[in-house]
Order: sequence, then structure tokens, then C-alpha cells
Amino acid sequence: MKAAKGALKKIGLLMQRIPSLRPKISHSSLIKGTMLFLIIVIASGIRLMPLRWGFYLNEFDPYYHYYVAKNIAENGLSYWFSWHDYAGWYPYGRNVPYVSNLGLTLTAVSLYKILSSLGVPLNFGLTLNPLDPLSADPLYNLCVIFPIIMAALTCIIMYFLGRDLGGDSVGLFAALLLALDSSYISRTSLGWFDDETIGIFSTLLFALFFNRSIDAKKPIKYSLIYAVASGLALGYLCASWGAARYLVAIAALFTFMLLLLKRYSQRLFISYATTFAIAFSIAANVPRVGFNFLFETFNLPVYGVLALLCIAEIIRRTAAMSRKLIYTSIFIILVAAA
Repeated sequence: MKAAKGALKKIGLLMQRIPSLRPKISHSSLIKGTMLFLIIVIASGIRLMPLRWGFYLNEFDPYYHYYVAKNIAENGLSYWFSWHDYAGWYPYGRNVPYVSNLGLTLTAVSLYKILSSLGVPLNFGLTLNPLDPLSADPLYNLCVIFPIIMAALTCIIMYFLGRDLGGDSVGLFAALLLALDSSYISRTSLGWFDDETIGIFSTLLFALFFNRSIDAKKPIKYSLIYAVASGLALGYLCASWGAARYLVAIAALFTFMLLLLKRYSQRLFISYATTFAIAFSIAANVPRVGFNFLFETFNLPVYGVLALLCIAEIIRRTAAMSRKLIYTSIFIILVAAA
């Protein structure tokens, strides 16, 4: 009897501790989370509207990307690097690694493998479109809804980027604008399985990480981590979208403007060098982009800005050493005079 009472007492004490273990969410955080969730629902709902015409891939390129993704899923990534496809460009065929970007198809296949291993059902295509034989393929179904998934994730990234730049209100407004942007809707609607779905996502991801890497309020350790993340995001963009060249030029121009505005810091130098070292290493190892990418006209300003950063760092260190030398000399003179 005493043992039972003791057990009940322990259970009572444990129940009293449960409220303290519960995570505390403020009213404002709940409102912001709800608003972001509604923005994602709106973005997804708008992009689902083409469903009225059927559950299909849209236009021609998405079918080719699905064809490439299907071969990677069935034969492995190593097959893609040596794949010469004779099903197109008759009679000579085409060397797929040199005419196709890897980022989109590899991302879709990776997501497909993860969802399949978790047991997530992807065989809903036959229910939505029973007349299309491709709808029996789970990978095809994922490719059809893939743009909507990426649009939702991109809206979340846009929220965090806007929040870093101007607070929660700016982040929510920026995410809403992106969700309702007509040009972005046209490239992330149901069935548009093309490079833009990955391109815009990785562009904003790079901007988010690079902005955090040069934030003077963060410790240098976290700046280096964010610089590595921004390099991976930019390398991912280069492997996924030909328009990555524009972002590379914009990043170099942005850094150059910081130099002109006398906003140089050692953190900027480390972040810039780390980002482009990682990004260009990834790009050079993607066959479609290749080693020649490093010497394209678009990328030459990157090296010019890096040289200016090196000069600025040398000047900063030299100035610091000069001050130390002056102070040391004054101290020695005072000691000698005494």
C-alpha cells in the first residue's frame, strides 16, 4: 500500500513539472507563425490552380528533366556522368552531362528517395489523372508537385531574409509578395518541373547566408560557418541554373560597393574568399559548367574584387603595425629619457 502511495506521489510530482517542460510561445510569435503558415497556404493554393486541366507536367523541358531524373533514380548518379543518350538528337545522340544541369534532377531524386524510405505515398497520380499512364510512376507524381514544394520553401527563405534586413514585418511582407508574384507563379506552378524552381530558391538561400556571414554582430566563428553555407548555396545554384552567372556578378558588385563606401572589414574578406572558393570548386566539377566557367567574362570581376580585398587587408594590417611601431618607439624613448 505504501509502495502504491509512493508511486502515486511521484506521478503527481511529475505531472506538476509538465507545464514547466512545455515550450513557451509568446502571443506575437504565434501570430507571426500563423501568418507565415497562411502565406505558404496561399502560395501553394495559387500554384495548384492548373490542376483543373489535369495532373500533368507542363511544356516540354519538364518532361526531359523527368526523363533524366528517372534514369538517375534507376541507374544511379555515376551512370549520369557517363550517359550518352541516343534517344534524342538523332543520329548522334547527346552527351547528357554536358547538356543538362544536375541540380534540379538530383534534388528531385534525392527527395524521392527520402520520401520513399519514410513510406510517404506518392502514388496519388492515378487518382487525379487515371488516363495518363505516367501517373502510375511515383517519381513522376513528385516531379509534378515539386515546383509547389520549392515555392513554399522559397517563401520561408524569403521571410528569414526579409527579417534579417528589416524585422519580422518586412519578412512577412516579402514572403507575401513572392507568393503572389505573377512571374514567379508562372515558373513554380503545378507541373513546371524546370531549373527556375531550384534557381530562385538557391539565389535567396545564398543571399541569406552571405548577408549573415558579413554581419558584424555575429561571432567570427558563426560568420565562417555562414560563409561556408553561402558557398555551398552558390555552388548549388551554379550546378542548377545557367542564370547563376548574373548572381555571381551581382555578389562581386555588392562587395565592391562596400569597399567604395569604406565598409571593409576582415570579416568581409574571409566571407567573400570562402564563399567563392567553395562555389567555384563545385561549379568546376559539374560537366555542364566545367573548368572554363572560372575564366568566363562574367566571373572576371570576382577576381578583381578579391584582389582589392587583399589590398585593403594588407593596408589594414600595415596601418595597425605602423601604430604599434610608433607606440613602441615612444615608449622606448620615454624609458631612455627617464
